[in-house]
Amino acid sequence: LVSSQFFEDITGYHIEPTQYLLAFGYFRFFRLYGITPVLRKAFPHVSPSRIQVIAIVLAITSTLLVFAGLMWYLEGENSDSGPEFNSLFPDFFYFAIVTFSTVGYGDFSPTYNVSRIVAIIAIIVVVVWIPLETSTLIRLLVAPVTQIGSLPSVWER
Repeated sequence: LVSSQFFEDITGYHIEPTQYLLAFGYFRFFRLYGITPVLRKAFPHVSPSRIQVIAIVLAITSTLLVFAGLMWYLEGENSDSGPEFNSLFPDFFYFAIVTFSTVGYGDFSPTYNVSRIVAIIAIIVVVVWIPLETSTLIRLLVAPVTQIGSLPSVWER
């Protein structure tokens, strides 16, 4: 995990360790990325394609929340970014959705270089990661169904 000293070296802001843990607590959402094996064990009778869809939705949600939280921390109420951003978290969640969908309306834009770098990294991750997860889902959907007993209908895949 990134230390508070590393954060200070990068951004120039000094932050106490307790404030650091409170400020970056939203990184816990990244735990949702490894949830596919847990879902398979918890729901053994659910098809792999449905588990993959649930895992994709949870991972996209966690990525949106982490990116919005990080942008809120960098550009939000503790910064002097001006009227560009409001200090409310829903505005940053909206910014995350617009950024991840690569629509980019232009109503919000990061003002600090660190925030711009975070936005660039987030765009690259989403543009590479979503097609990979979608290809995994397609591979599961076209895979031959193996089941002991009667064959499932199309709706049970």
